[in-house]
Amino acid sequence: MGSILGRLALTGCLVALLSACATSAPPAAAAVQVVDPFAAQRPTAAAVGVTQPSQFAPGSWINGSYVDHVTQFAILPSQPGGIAMVGDSITDGFRWSEAFPGRNIRNWGIGGDTSFGLLGRAAQIIATRPAKVFILIGTNDLASYEQTPADIAANVDALVTRFRTELPSAEIYVQSVMPRQPEFRERIEDLNTQLSAIATARGARYIDVYTPLLSGDRLNPAYTIDDLHLTGQGYQRWLTVVGGCLTGEGRCG
Repeated sequence: MGSILGRLALTGCLVALLSACATSAPPAAAAVQVVDPFAAQRPTAAAVGVTQPSQFAPGSWINGSYVDHVTQFAILPSQPGGIAMVGDSITDGFRWSEAFPGRNIRNWGIGGDTSFGLLGRAAQIIATRPAKVFILIGTNDLASYEQTPADIAANVDALVTRFRTELPSAEIYVQSVMPRQPEFRERIEDLNTQLSAIATARGARYIDVYTPLLSGDRLNPAYTIDDLHLTGQGYQRWLTVVGGCLTGEGRCG
């Protein structure tokens, strides 16, 4: 009997020990901070006169995309009097110069960019003295940075005001934010109402590209594979709206 009781007591101790181990959290590993030994040699946005947005976290893909693009823009030749297509990945993703061969058209799109990111690099665009500026920005602000429609509209207002002041003879076009997943519809429509008012107040032209790309409560599935970016069919539909504005021939808007 004593032997049995002893074994039961030992078993109880083992169970208690195992239970304590299972419920005790392992010690947290110390955070390891990776220091880039070449940080002082890395290109920066500031070196080309661009204000790097503080919201773009160092080491993030958007931070890298932003620096990659603005440093490329800084070394490319430019000819005054051209067309500037300004925006995020939706603008960046199209082959504008191939779609309009022989025209002085430049792609200023950056994947992941925002209204505040665009403000930080406006000087680069202005320096090339375009005759026409097409702005499409705001969808990433809503999705990734919790910016309200009013926040984005204020940035676009500042941007259009600067373009109008420093490029007084240029034609400025403010395009509506395009539709995407249904959960964004209300905020996008609110923002687009504000963008239209800004264009009117600042002597720019508003172009509704939202309605032609909308199907039900979302971006038309015939124009996209991810409910955000455009396929060739989506770009073709966009061009039916803005093509005449770009070329000065045919329908505009």
